[in-house]
Amino acid sequence: MAALFKPGVLTTDGKALLAKWQAGGATPQITHAAIGSGSYTKTEDASTRTSLKAEKLRVGISSAAADGDTLNLRFVFSNDSVTTGFPVTEVGVFATDPDKGEVLYSISVSADESVADFFPAYSGNHSVSSIFDYYIKMSNAENVTILGGTGAFALADDMIQIQSRVNALEACGLVVVDGKLCVKYTKPTT
Repeated sequence: MAALFKPGVLTTDGKALLAKWQAGGATPQITHAAIGSGSYTKTEDASTRTSLKAEKLRVGISSAAADGDTLNLRFVFSNDSVTTGFPVTEVGVFATDPDKGEVLYSISVSADESVADFFPAYSGNHSVSSIFDYYIKMSNAENVTILGGTGAFALADDMIQIQSRVNALEACGLVVVDGKLCVKYTKPTT
């Protein structure tokens, strides 16, 4: 069972960036996520954070899907590089601000650190992965750029969905070549 997190909040930098996006001064660019083991009091305002308190892992975006004005970002964290296990008590989503560079856009912290999920160190035999789905409301943004960074995992479900789409295109006589949709030509037989 996954531990509960408080609803994510926009950080001060995130709110400023959102205002730029809404004013048309920038295209939203979500870059990656991070998890950490920072400790927060029950009344602490996480929205003032500019970074996680104790960042442990950082990954690119594995997949993104939009449903109306809600963006669902999926991140897959692996313990392949973890030498000391830690409780996961904070997760942050980062974006690019055209004036400041990379900023902590949104953060969510554990609702109860005493029952936080433990992310184990790599044993040398088997790796452990954890999937985080993070939902962000987007407002007044015509386009959102999602940067799938190095280390982003493609889940089996994602690949099955992509293969299904490719199969449907090919069944219609269409193929994708170098990112361009093409009509598959079949020479008529005489």
